[in-house]
Amino acid sequence: MVQVGADAFSIDPAKIKLETTNTTRVANTSPSAAIATSDLNGKALQIACSKILDRLKEVAAKKLDVNVSSIELENEVVLSNESKTDLNWASLIQEAFAARVSLTENGHYSTPLIHFDKTKEKGHPFAYHVYGTAILTVTVDCIRGRYDFDFVKLVHDFGQSMNLPVDLGQIEGGLVQGIGWMTMEELLYDKEGKLISNALSTYKIPDIYSDQKRSPLSI
Repeated sequence: MVQVGADAFSIDPAKIKLETTNTTRVANTSPSAAIATSDLNGKALQIACSKILDRLKEVAAKKLDVNVSSIELENEVVLSNESKTDLNWASLIQEAFAARVSLTENGHYSTPLIHFDKTKEKGHPFAYHVYGTAILTVTVDCIRGRYDFDFVKLVHDFGQSMNLPVDLGQIEGGLVQGIGWMTMEELLYDKEGKLISNALSTYKIPDIYSDQKRSPLSI
């Protein structure tokens, strides 16, 4: 949320104070899971910030006697027709406060077009999808039962990243999870095709000590 606010106003994230989640502030607060916070709260915050930003641009345009369409904020400086002005973030906020312009806003967002029928296990539960592929070259020693991952090539398209290190961590984590699934995990099914190794009581999760013969993977 700090990143969203900082990007919306083009200010230093250190200038933003994030309050704790509390239904006395936001009645529609919900649990965070599967990136729901980035989606729901992030978009709501972006909507609210955009409304405040529009008002701040009007204040700046009036102060500088220019058209509001020429106003932009970049790195805490007010630009007019892409040229720096004497207004910065602090002075702009002061001008807005003195002019009794509201610096408070409420935003609400509901992800559109999502639905899911739990009884049929069908629907459209997510609005966003990422696309990617991975190519791995593996050397297998059939005699000794060893294998080495020689190299991995990954390509992902996930749109505009909010936090690149987090996204890269998710991509690499997914790759390692997939490698572990294909090389170390043993999923057992009964004669009817029902998964029976589906709980911690029936399935031992592989860990770093599960296969001493496995060579380290470098990405």
